Amino acid sequence: MLAHRIPYPPNKGEKIRSFNQIRYLQKMGWNIHLCALVDDISDLQYEKELEKYCKTVTLVYLSKFRKLLTVILKFFSGKPLSVGYFYSKTIQNQFNQLIGSFFIDSVLCSSSPMAEYLICGKKIKNKQKIIQVMDLIDVDSVKWKQYAAQKKSIASIIYFIESCLLKLYETKIVDFFTAVTLVSSAEVDTLRSQLQSNQGENIYAVGNGVDLEFFSKKSERTHFDPLKNKLNVIFFGRMDYYPNEDAVVWFVKQVMPLIRRKISITLSIVGAKPSREVIALSKFSGVEVTGEVKDIRPYVLSSDICVFPLRMARGIQNKVLEAMAMAKPIVVSKQAFTGIKALSGKHLIAVETEPNAFAEAVLSIWKNNNYASFLASNAHKQVHQYYSWDSQLKQLHDLLV
Repeated sequence: MLAHRIPYPPNKGEKIRSFNQIRYLQKMGWNIHLCALVDDISDLQYEKELEKYCKTVTLVYLSKFRKLLTVILKFFSGKPLSVGYFYSKTIQNQFNQLIGSFFIDSVLCSSSPMAEYLICGKKIKNKQKIIQVMDLIDVDSVKWKQYAAQKKSIASIIYFIESCLLKLYETKIVDFFTAVTLVSSAEVDTLRSQLQSNQGENIYAVGNGVDLEFFSKKSERTHFDPLKNKLNVIFFGRMDYYPNEDAVVWFVKQVMPLIRRKISITLSIVGAKPSREVIALSKFSGVEVTGEVKDIRPYVLSSDICVFPLRMARGIQNKVLEAMAMAKPIVVSKQAFTGIKALSGKHLIAVETEPNAFAEAVLSIWKNNNYASFLASNAHKQVHQYYSWDSQLKQLHDLLV
């Protein structure tokens, strides 16, 4: 398995996905050789934890300077910047050695930049063909195009170029790999729409799950006291991720003032590495920025409503599934709702990212205790019925066999 980020600790979208893939595949009897990149040197301490699940573990820390240098070299080769950003000769050599030393049945790549190690790698010499599966997760070329539309000047140009280069690279990946997986049927449709009519039969949807044991505790806070005239809402997620940052800035500046006309509201922004823009939100009345916390569950369970007003989103939002598993009333943007097997109005409320619409959705839950309980209970049942990791990852195992 080749991973562009160390799959531990599972505290971020793609790391949650890749760690649970490793844990599931090991349970299914696979011997796993893991090669992963590390962007935070303190994460090297988790090698021993990953050795519980993997036969061998190779972790390589790449400094920002090293990444920048590789990006420049790869850029002049006409390849996406992200390919250079996640390329390491050490990982390449280790991959080549594994292919030469072991009888490898299958290779699983997590995220498009890791395809480069197979494309540039040692020619496979095993008598039987190695199955090669690329887990794209999301269609990143579309994500970078969204970023380009939001940014200004030089950043917008760079993101647009990256989008175009990745689109070509994703097409190459579809032709190169035995199978390509994405996190939802919507992402599958998006990728297929960018291909020729004779391409895309090897693309499959392999969804995300939830650690139903960890997120098993149900919230009891679905009954609001109108006499208190106060509402506590929460947004949680990695706060150095631009779509999350954009979401909370928009909610604080555009939505909270509308809600505050009717009731008092507080917002807890809970998540690691808040950017300067996020930290600056703490100056607004009723806004708390916690930074990283050891356990997200107490913060979620003590809130009244979870809000996820992402204006840019790809794939499936793990944080929405986790909030559903803990039986929270949820208001989510339609962008962040895409790919989740749920119904708006029954399991949560999904609305456009328009300030009045989002504010009214939040207030509609606060005004009706029975409706809040209805949404929370249905959300909890839905996740437990459809979103175990075992049920989501069975198809991945079948593709690797």
